[in-house]
Amino acid sequence: VTTSSSLYREYGSGHQLQDDVLTQRNRALAVHPRVAELNPYVHVDTSSSSLDLSTDLSFLKRYQVRETHRHTRLVDEKEGRKEGWFEGTDGVVDDRVLGGWCLLQVGCGAIGCEMLKNFALLGVGLAKSSGEVCVTDPDLIEKSNLNRQFLFRSQHIQKPKSTTAAVATLEINPEMQVDAHLDKVCPATEGVYNDLFYSRLHLVVTALDNVEARRYVDSRSVSNQKALLDSGTMGTKGHTEIIVPNLTESYNSHRDPPEEEIPFCTLKSFPAVIEHTIQWARDKFESAFAHKPTIYNMFWQTHSSAEAVLQRMQQRETLEGAFQVVKLLSRRPSQWEHCIVLARLKFDKYFKRKALQLLHSFPLDTRLKDGSLFWQSPKRPPSPIEFDLKDSLLWSRLGVVSEWLCCAPQVSLELVKVVGGYGFDSFNNCFFNLAIPVMVLTEAAPVRRTQIREDISFSIWDRWTVWGHQHFSLSDFINAVLVKYGIEPTMVVHGVKMLYVPVMPGHNKRLKLTMQKLIKPSVDRRYVDLTVSFAPESDGDEDLPGPPVRYFFSPDGDAHTA
Repeated sequence: VTTSSSLYREYGSGHQLQDDVLTQRNRALAVHPRVAELNPYVHVDTSSSSLDLSTDLSFLKRYQVRETHRHTRLVDEKEGRKEGWFEGTDGVVDDRVLGGWCLLQVGCGAIGCEMLKNFALLGVGLAKSSGEVCVTDPDLIEKSNLNRQFLFRSQHIQKPKSTTAAVATLEINPEMQVDAHLDKVCPATEGVYNDLFYSRLHLVVTALDNVEARRYVDSRSVSNQKALLDSGTMGTKGHTEIIVPNLTESYNSHRDPPEEEIPFCTLKSFPAVIEHTIQWARDKFESAFAHKPTIYNMFWQTHSSAEAVLQRMQQRETLEGAFQVVKLLSRRPSQWEHCIVLARLKFDKYFKRKALQLLHSFPLDTRLKDGSLFWQSPKRPPSPIEFDLKDSLLWSRLGVVSEWLCCAPQVSLELVKVVGGYGFDSFNNCFFNLAIPVMVLTEAAPVRRTQIREDISFSIWDRWTVWGHQHFSLSDFINAVLVKYGIEPTMVVHGVKMLYVPVMPGHNKRLKLTMQKLIKPSVDRRYVDLTVSFAPESDGDEDLPGPPVRYFFSPDGDAHTA
């Protein structure tokens, strides 16, 4: 990491340039200890030596990306030309553009910490450029977070993730403007994260751990016409997805099929594919480090002391969980050496003795009643492993899988493309499984249009609008849609409430009622989004869906206040 004094010769002197050079140097010095904490075997050198025409740059040949002050370029050594990584003159983007962007990041876990670090190094959301990064997460830091959420330390346990991460991010780049919130982004907080809030944003980034939250943030981003960068992991799998207004589909446009549960006997004795072994390992980890400690802790919350427990056991009382607790206490390691011994014994148990026992029960030549071999696809016979410190394959099994580290760089790359205004063909979604391992980059899914009539169509990014007034009736609303958009709604729904369905008894009488009376909005509500349907062109077909129709209760309704 270098900052060059030759910048003075190239750009001239002055306080602004001097501040820029000092900022770059301070940023490099801030990153240095963080990298060392992540991996002490990585050597990071910070330098302020000159980079000019007399400097030997031959060492750069092994790099694909070259960083210079104010610009980032991708160089194709084979073709000898610059690739347009960012929109702008000859593939270069001014990092001051990134500095002026305002982002909302939802979630501050493993991926969230990586993203904040990347924003700091990219110079996103700088105060001097009127930019900002707003990060929100309601969770507190747990001890188990420290192994992968690198912005946190032991002294931060039980402190809010968002505020703690914001402080750590500012240590990397003090010029950033970081606003930390402690809220969930959900229907209950729409008063905070309303349309006015979204109108100030350029982009939304999610670092969430559940599908329901992703779907909600996606719906709000689509409703407010904001780009969304989503990423997530599950086990050794992960994905990143880029969602751009009017160009791509959204997260809610597709649903993953439910994963089939793996039978216990398959996991225990007859794993056939890599997913079986991964699930087996996860179950073992969950049992050793979550389930058993929970039983132990709950037992001692119920019973006051070991003496009282012993006295009740001597009286032959049955205490729920007592056997498991006694077993855990008898095997609980008290020193680091004990942990090593326990791990060594576990290795022999799982990877040698159980395999030998299974082969003893079912030798390789075992046959079923019909004469076919017992060990045939999908059953695969186990291979016992001898523990050998000199076995390189053994050590390769002990690597740490950091799937979240695969997500953050890809999201950052797509972020720069969005900032640069790149076209659809430049965007990529990423899917990976580190257990196989495989990583696949795919083109983003293009937005689809639904045809209502020959000359009327819509996509998920379209929204129709109707302005009403205090005496605006349901009939007026239907006529307004017909006049403005050339098609008459046959069904109007608000949320789960059916406002108008002609086949329903009494609904035709509603046509004369005002929209205010039908919807009953709160005092400060300026608009609602309604779902409408249209009659099919051919008899017998189902009604055709339409885009959401935003109905304003008054002609001067302001979308930003609702």
